Formats: sequence, structure tokens, C-alpha cells
Amino acid sequence: MRRIISVFLSFCLLLSFPPTSLAASATDTKAILREQFEYGCGPRTGLYSVDYRYYSPESNNDSGKYPLVIWVHGHSHGQYEGYQIKSNDIVNWSSEEFQSRTEKGFYIMAVRAPENFGISWGDDMLAPLKASIDDFIIKNKDFVDTTKIYIGGFSLGGMMSFKMAITFPDMFAAIFPICPYITITNEEAKMLSDVPVWLVAGENDPLVSYKNRVLKDWNAVISTTNVSSECRFTTLHKVCMPDGKSAPTEHYSWEAVTYDMFTTENGQYPYMSTIDGNGEDVTLSFPDGMISWLMRHTSDYNPDTDNSEIKASINIFNIIKAPFMAIYILLRNLFRPLFG
Repeated sequence: MRRIISVFLSFCLLLSFPPTSLAASATDTKAILREQFEYGCGPRTGLYSVDYRYYSPESNNDSGKYPLVIWVHGHSHGQYEGYQIKSNDIVNWSSEEFQSRTEKGFYIMAVRAPENFGISWGDDMLAPLKASIDDFIIKNKDFVDTTKIYIGGFSLGGMMSFKMAITFPDMFAAIFPICPYITITNEEAKMLSDVPVWLVAGENDPLVSYKNRVLKDWNAVISTTNVSSECRFTTLHKVCMPDGKSAPTEHYSWEAVTYDMFTTENGQYPYMSTIDGNGEDVTLSFPDGMISWLMRHTSDYNPDTDNSEIKASINIFNIIKAPFMAIYILLRNLFRPLFG
């Protein structure tokens, strides 16, 4: 009897092993991709500096130039250094599969607001973020294609993507704000008239109103753009993960973007529709998703002739708030395991 029981248990264990192995394999793959990202930090500008993790597509004895994609996280995804690539799946874009959707690959620069000091994205972070990007370009001047710089991000990061492009429109060849926590005006949108925009949002987002924010952003863009046929607006009628399962909340529309607007099986993303700036339906055919769309756009940007300037603001409230927020975040992270 014991032998029969032993054989039965072994059989059950064998049956359970493959799914566990597959889950562990997926986790290991993400960990391996994250290991490809190196640390960097821009110069202090005003009160702040912006650090980042970056992926480099360079190979030995390489003389080519590569596009640069800047990824801007949302609120609470910059709690500590490196969290901006652990809290979402942008590392997918560094995989061989996603990199191969371009001619030679591309840089990814995942920037981080100093949220460990209670500072998130806002107007006082425009100058530090620009300084960090400029510094990265200088450090990699032989390899970065400055005519192919793109910026996008989600929630507050979507807001910051809009703000950066509005402030420095000549710098970006295209932008991709996701559920952006901002309502831009027509005057601001005019600054983007020659910049292709791909806007992504969930129709039932509980944090960023689709009707009162995102639709207004889109209407401002298409009413002022000179490149309407190149603009895109993706609506997620129900926000799902790329495997088709429901997302934790309807705010998670960035999941579609980190999988290049396709499912894990390279199929049509569920509950998703896309139109261009003329209101025409756009059907995405694998593997031509957002990455392919980005890479076909170029600008005339030349950092050697960049005359843009923005002064770093000194926010006294942030000076007073910073040490208290740092202590709060430290205690919160310290005691979080006790309260689940």
C-alpha cells in the first residue's frame, strides 16, 4: 500500500512540475532581462538629479547609431533605485525578440523621480530630467541617433512625457503617453503639431478619467497636429493583461504597451481598438506594433545646436518636505512585512 501511495504521490508531483517550471522560467527571464540594464545618473540640476537604468544595444567594435526610447514611470514606481524596471514589464523591450523589430536595436532609458525623498514628476523635474537625458546622450554620443529620440510613460509618467515634449518639442521624434494624468490645452498641443503622438488609455480607468482627461488630450492633439495620419489613439475597453486575464485595475493600460500592443501569443490584444488622427480604424498586424511605429519617425534634432533652456525651480516646500518623506518611506518599507 505504501508503495502504491508513493507512486501516486510521485505521479502527482510530476504532473505539477511543468506549470511550476514554466512560471519560474517566466520569472527568471524577466530577472535576466533586468540584469542587462545598467545604472546611470544625471547631474544635479537645481535641487534634484534623475537617475536611471538603461539598456544598451551596442556590440563590440560597433560603429552604428541607435534610437533612444525614454520610459517614464508612474506614481510610486520610483520608490527606490531600480524599482522603475521591476514594477512593470518595460524590460520586455530589451529582449532579443523586441529589439529585432528594429534594424539594429535601440537604447532604453528608464528614468526615475526621487520618490524615496517624496518627490515625484512635476514642473520642477523638467530641468533635471532634460539634464539627465542630455548627459546620457553626451556619454553615448558615438552611438545615440539623436534624430530618433522617443519618450513615453504611464499615469504621472504620461503627464511628464507630454510636458517634456511640449517644453522641448524639437527633441522628440514621437511620443507615447499612457493614461496620462494631465489635460493639455490647445495652446500646449500646438507645440506638438509636428510630433506624432500615440495615446493609450483604459475606457474605465478609475484614476485618470477617460472622458474628462484623455479624450480632451486627444481632441487637443488632433485639432492642432500637422501629422494626423501618423497619430494614434488606442482605447482599452476592458484592461487586461497580455495573457487575456483581467488586470488588477482598469488603470493598468501600460501592460499593453510593454508587450508592444500584442498578446503573449502575438495575437490581437483583447478589448482594444485603435484609430488615427483622421478617425480611421487602425489594425495592428504582428510584429508591427508600437515599436515599429516609433522607429519610423525621425526629427531634425541636433544637441550641438540645441538652444532650449529651462531654469530649475527651487521649491521651498519640497526642501522642507523631503526629509520627512524620506523617513516616512523608510518606516513604511521597514514595517510593510508586518502588515502584509
